[in-house]
Amino acid sequence: LSPIRNSSTASLPDHDPVVTCVRTRAAEYQGFVNLSMMESLQITQYTQGQVFLDHYDFREPEDLSPGMPNRETTFFGILDATCTECGTSFPRIRSDWATEDPRWCRIVDCNSTSLIVRPIPGSVTFWVNLLEDGSGDERVLHAGLPPKAESARKIGLNIWTATYV
Repeated sequence: LSPIRNSSTASLPDHDPVVTCVRTRAAEYQGFVNLSMMESLQITQYTQGQVFLDHYDFREPEDLSPGMPNRETTFFGILDATCTECGTSFPRIRSDWATEDPRWCRIVDCNSTSLIVRPIPGSVTFWVNLLEDGSGDERVLHAGLPPKAESARKIGLNIWTATYV
């Protein structure tokens, strides 16, 4: 068991036609990156109390073997959610939401000073993990927040694209 993660995960088969379609769309969104640079899609489920504490998706240089790619980008899609407080938190990205268009409050938690993306089924959050020099962007520290109610859950989809740095 991981000390920072107790959510459940499973990888999806790359050869499945639906998975291939999703991977292709993610590649096209990023300027038609090569599908070989995309990791297998990963489904993750959070039930009451399950979390993925603050973490980065990129690998630190000491964790990379020579010639090993690093995670350049992340898509996190919400497939299903029966909770409202179980979003994705980015504690190093701050905003005074009172100065922003109030429509943002449908997508983010405007009561927080850091960025918390609401778990809206059908939505996807995208971010770049690496800076131009190939080092990790520490601003994208993030966490999967836990559902609080007994029957609540969140099911998400991770899509990672790698690059050689």
